[in-house]
Amino acid sequence: MNTVIYELPWGPNKKWLNEGLLGKIIGGWQISNIFVAQSGTPLSITASTTLFNTPGNGGNQTAYADLVGTQTILGGLGPGKLYFDPKAYAQPANATQGNLTRNEGPEGPGFWELDSSLFKRFAVGGKRYAEIHVDMYNTTNSVRWGNPNTGFSAATTGNTFGQIGGIAAGSGPRTIRFGARYVF
Repeated sequence: MNTVIYELPWGPNKKWLNEGLLGKIIGGWQISNIFVAQSGTPLSITASTTLFNTPGNGGNQTAYADLVGTQTILGGLGPGKLYFDPKAYAQPANATQGNLTRNEGPEGPGFWELDSSLFKRFAVGGKRYAEIHVDMYNTTNSVRWGNPNTGFSAATTGNTFGQIGGIAAGSGPRTIRFGARYVF
């Protein structure tokens, strides 16, 4: 994560437009940005637990798939596109656990996001000031994709194994907020 605050170079006591009414109006504005980049989380490739043949487990046991090839991220984002190669995995033999363990699959999609603010303070007198600002979340309107379906399936129809079904929880489109405050 990186944070930057920059005061624009015009207005009183600045490089450009440092005199006159226009300089006073457009001077004193600051821009701040927060940039976040994050890698994806490791995925757990699971298999069907119905073949475990272990009565009484109550469905609390996780079965992991067999790795039978090379784990490859294909990079498809969105429904109908493969994010990773599903041919690298198989259902383990009956009553056995697969050779993969928790978080041994490929990494899910990473993301990056830029949040920005534009604001200006107006001196009122003494320690008092007024401030106006515009805050923009997800400035670039970037999509934060969810993780792909990691439940192994050999079905030929309706199979979404290896596909990303939508965006991650908590992500959303660009949001703009306007505000003002008076500090006294």
